[in-house]
Amino acid sequence: MVAIPYLITAGRHIPLPPGFRFVPSNEEIVLVYLSKKVQSLPMLPFLESLVMPEIQIAQFDPWNLPGNDDEDVKFFYTREEPEIMQRGTRMKRVCVAGVWREQGEEPILFPDTRDVIAMKRTYTFERTGGQRTANRPRATWTMYEYRLVRTDTLNQHLSRIADANGVALQFTCYYACKIVRRRMSGGGGGGGVEAAEPSNVESSANVERCF
Repeated sequence: MVAIPYLITAGRHIPLPPGFRFVPSNEEIVLVYLSKKVQSLPMLPFLESLVMPEIQIAQFDPWNLPGNDDEDVKFFYTREEPEIMQRGTRMKRVCVAGVWREQGEEPILFPDTRDVIAMKRTYTFERTGGQRTANRPRATWTMYEYRLVRTDTLNQHLSRIADANGVALQFTCYYACKIVRRRMSGGGGGGGVEAAEPSNVESSANVERCF
């Protein structure tokens, strides 16, 4: 029997069409979803609240994140910053039983002008204090965090969205997160961090990030 995919919201199991997959590209996450979220303009209010709900990442360890336990990729919005510790140029985000440790950062480019409009940070989850999770498959978790960068190109894009929806331009500090679980085999394989996507654009000067 084919398993019916579903999402969990407000304690309810919501069935989805068989074969349903939510696999937006980096550019779609930024230009379609995050750009509207910062203006409180969800693309499809009901569906979007299921495929990319708003949570506080710091309140969850990765194995306790909302959604279908069978999913290996989950998407979320987060508005309030989790607790941050900085050592040198690397960031750590503190959760309940561990920390998300930054591994690197790369730009997301606007397709037409190739200007930087967002940054994609990569984090890996590390348990602290020898924490173990009983009766769960061994796995590693990677988080990709998408943060808008206030360049002229992005402001023009946000203005077009605002005009099309008949609202005033605004900017609320939301971030989009893509969290990937990689199951580890009994042989001890770790399934490292997803390969970084190619980038040949240097960072733009004089940009204002939403931190």
